[in-house]
Amino acid sequence: SLETDSPPPVPPLLAMLRAYLESIALVADADTIDPAQGAVTLMTLHASKGLEFEAVSIHGLEEGLLPHSRALDSEKDLEEERRLCFVGITRAKTHLRLSRAHTRAVRGFAERTLPSRFLDELDPDHITRVDRTPFDIEPIATTPSPTPTARDEGGVPIAAVSARGARSALTRQYPPGCRVRHPHFGVGTVVSVLGGTMARVKVHFKEAGEKTLVIEHARLARLDD
Repeated sequence: SLETDSPPPVPPLLAMLRAYLESIALVADADTIDPAQGAVTLMTLHASKGLEFEAVSIHGLEEGLLPHSRALDSEKDLEEERRLCFVGITRAKTHLRLSRAHTRAVRGFAERTLPSRFLDELDPDHITRVDRTPFDIEPIATTPSPTPTARDEGGVPIAAVSARGARSALTRQYPPGCRVRHPHFGVGTVVSVLGGTMARVKVHFKEAGEKTLVIEHARLARLDD
């Protein structure tokens, strides 16, 4: 018999596995999308490298998200987060939208957020800022209603009096400087009380830093001094 150098036949299962691995390594989900159908592609910033879109929307530009909280203590990691944000921005060919939330629910508690430092690094002459916050931090300072409003003897609207009274009661309950305990964040010191329909208290915790919590859901326990 004659000897040949031809490789042995590849088992069918191994051939299928090779084809599958090549597919997921070389073909992105974006390659299978028909632009004419108006589909939206959802992906991470890392996965967007090398791609381009007519319109790009990047969400979560807040301190702790972008840049990530784990990168805040390292200049090298912070610079990598900055480059990652730049990658996302440059994926847009025509339209770019950057957004941040005013508050977020973290472990069941509403917390105020800080805008990402990367937003301040953008040229203000080339961006349009829009605030669509659905509520005021201080509802007392809203525009007066054109319709007649019930007033107390001093001429102050009753609603304003009630709101101020409620805020005063909360301030007496959690006066600035008093110590409180939170089931997750531990012991902290009250910084201030924010009134409104969803009254909040700002607390500085030793380990977690400053947090803004909705009093109704915060489960705070005041510690006796």
